[in-house]
Amino acid sequence: MEKSQETMGDNAIDEISRVSLGAKPIAVTSSLAARILRIALTLYFVVAVAVTLVQLTLEYGHEKERLNSEVLHMLNTFEPILAQGFWNLDDEQMISTSYGILSNDFIFGVRVLEVGGAEMLAVGQIQRPGEPVIKVDTSESSEAGLISDAGNAISPDLYSYERVVYYKRALGGQEEVGRVIVFSSPDIVLERALYTFFITMVNAFVKTFFLWVISLIVLNRLVGKPLEAIADAMQSLDLDERRSRELTSELSSQGLIDRPDELGVLVRTFIAMQQDLSKKNTQLSSYHRELENKVEERTEKLERAVRAKSEFLANMSHEIRTPMNGVLGMTELLNDTDMSDEQQRYVKTILSSGQVLLSIINDVLDYSKIEAGMMDIESACFDVEELVDDIVRMFAFRSVETGVELTEVIEPGTPLIMKGDSARVRQILVNLVGNAFKFTEKGWVKISVKREKLIGGGASLIRFEVIDTGIGLNDEEQGKLFRSFSQADSSTTRKYGGTGLGLAISKQLSELMGGGIGVTSSKGSGAAFWFTVVVSEPSEAEAISIVRNKRDFSGKTALVIEDDPVFMETLTGILERLKVEVMSVPTGEEARACLAGLKEEKKQPDVVFVDLDLPDYDGMCLVKDLQEESLLLREPAILMTASRCMPTVDEVGACGAVAAMEKPVTSEDIRSVLTRALGGNEPGNTAPAQGVISESSYGHLRVLVAEDNKVNQMVVKGLLKKLGIKPVVVDNGLEAYESYVNSEPFDLILMDCEMPVVDGWEATRKIRDYQVQNISEKGELLIIALSAHALSIEREKAVSVGMDDYLAKPVSRDDLDGMFKKYKLDKV
Repeated sequence: MEKSQETMGDNAIDEISRVSLGAKPIAVTSSLAARILRIALTLYFVVAVAVTLVQLTLEYGHEKERLNSEVLHMLNTFEPILAQGFWNLDDEQMISTSYGILSNDFIFGVRVLEVGGAEMLAVGQIQRPGEPVIKVDTSESSEAGLISDAGNAISPDLYSYERVVYYKRALGGQEEVGRVIVFSSPDIVLERALYTFFITMVNAFVKTFFLWVISLIVLNRLVGKPLEAIADAMQSLDLDERRSRELTSELSSQGLIDRPDELGVLVRTFIAMQQDLSKKNTQLSSYHRELENKVEERTEKLERAVRAKSEFLANMSHEIRTPMNGVLGMTELLNDTDMSDEQQRYVKTILSSGQVLLSIINDVLDYSKIEAGMMDIESACFDVEELVDDIVRMFAFRSVETGVELTEVIEPGTPLIMKGDSARVRQILVNLVGNAFKFTEKGWVKISVKREKLIGGGASLIRFEVIDTGIGLNDEEQGKLFRSFSQADSSTTRKYGGTGLGLAISKQLSELMGGGIGVTSSKGSGAAFWFTVVVSEPSEAEAISIVRNKRDFSGKTALVIEDDPVFMETLTGILERLKVEVMSVPTGEEARACLAGLKEEKKQPDVVFVDLDLPDYDGMCLVKDLQEESLLLREPAILMTASRCMPTVDEVGACGAVAAMEKPVTSEDIRSVLTRALGGNEPGNTAPAQGVISESSYGHLRVLVAEDNKVNQMVVKGLLKKLGIKPVVVDNGLEAYESYVNSEPFDLILMDCEMPVVDGWEATRKIRDYQVQNISEKGELLIIALSAHALSIEREKAVSVGMDDYLAKPVSRDDLDGMFKKYKLDKV
């Protein structure tokens, strides 16, 4: 029952929800008048049944008393006749009289007994004491016709009525002559009571039926119809004032408003409620319109604020990067001049400080872009080895300065060519490696790369990890990481510096690239910061375009003499990626024994890497001794050192080595030194080894520089001069266009974007239009944007107007060199 009520309640709620949504009106599924009558008739039925049962009980008693009275009357009638028969000993009279008694419909049997109790005769259904009901006829003659009305008892017991028969003498007095016992049945009483009950029930049913019909008509007229009208009015409720007046008129015409009963009160209350709701609806509509106007106004203000913020970011980026380009550019040019050691330290300090300032500016700008939802993630092919090499080169000077060793490991099974946003991966790595050096005073910092899992569809989850032996972090300090403007504790900022934005930005960037970031550390035991990114697999053509100029050294063997297991892991990993078979020993004596064993087997390594600072030998002395002992013959020896004092070329040659390398080393360093040591050049590459830029590489180029800032003109001109280029410099876009049209063909234009008279965007459009109209006159032209804006929208704009690429200020010589090599401008 409860479940049924709950179901009905749920259905009602669903229907109300549909009505509230304006789907359809609520349909009347049950009449209230009929429901009231059903309840009333149910109660009436229960009461009637109870009363009828009582009545039946009373009627049963009444019929039983009536039966007793009838039997008594009958016995009084037949007693004189029976007495005469007893007195005269007239058996025929006794039998005749017995059948006369039995002829009554309420008599079932007769027993006639003598004075002593002996049974004279018995007819009909009788019940002797202690015996069941039996049907007997002990008379000598049967008068069946006289007992044809006698019924058959159904009840297991019979009613018995005993009468002593007295004979009255003529002279007075009486004498007992016998006894007569007559039998009747409870069925007689029940039949009579049921007959009376049936008559009563038929009468009650007829009265109830007509009462129900009359009541239904009356209730429907007085209650049902008015309620239906009220329900219709409620369902068609309209808060419009005109419709409200029409509804009031309709209810009034049906006489519902003036009714003095509860329905009249309900109607009047409903009309009052409708009028009140109509007024409130008018007020709400007015408030809603006012609110919409306010929201629209505030939205416009917010949009203006966002635009202002974006413009501010762009302007700040431009205004800060423009002088920074001058500071860092001039410092780089100054660093390449002849100076004393003290002056060189000063210049390097200026350069380092400027780069730190630029890093902070980039962090603030990136954080603002992420907040504004303007950070875009690109997808392009990149070489993981080159990316890690860049990081190692970037922090090589710091490693040498601090004495903290920097190593890298790319685990086997990791794809070397990936498709993703290498710039953002590099940014996170720079931040993590920078933090590792900041908090590590001794020991080492290791960069680790591995494929964590294959995702499917050619995608992989790549895990980058930066592990250090620094001060470490406790659980509380770890909980404060990756929040904006937050560091492990307040003393960190005072002691080590930093904005507290780097890790927060790294977290956002890693999540934008489909991964995450975290740390594993304990206080005093170093830290391992990791992040993951999702990368896709490049096409075969894309991969070939990156690896085609890389040589491997299959079939070559190398002996590494190195006592530092951390660096040994790095060098072994690089050599194995170059397909070089590696043997390693930690000391000079073990190297001597190893080479002696190989000599006996008539085997020799193709190249030997020797650490200068072995625990039992000086590296140069070891090379010299091994050559004197004929353990090293034609095999080239390469010296390695983490010391700030590299051996001179003469010292290297004097000991018999072919080259010396300063730790930390990169994959490119090892590839280049192997190429020189084993002979030959990189496939398809006749340029000098990386890190050495020859002026002859770009001396053939005609370059036009469009830059309005005099300091930046000097910087770009000086950087190009270092590359062997003598550029033509103009002050605005109009001069750039005119120079292009009226001068000999240029190979390249470095175009500042914001200049007076005609900006770089418009100048580029003009030049590209000229090229379309004069397609064969000037040949191919590369236009590279130079801009102090660092937002991706500026890069997109540069491409849209016809520029080929984009360089954000400040620009370094390496930036220009990398861009020129990207477009193969070093090929004549």
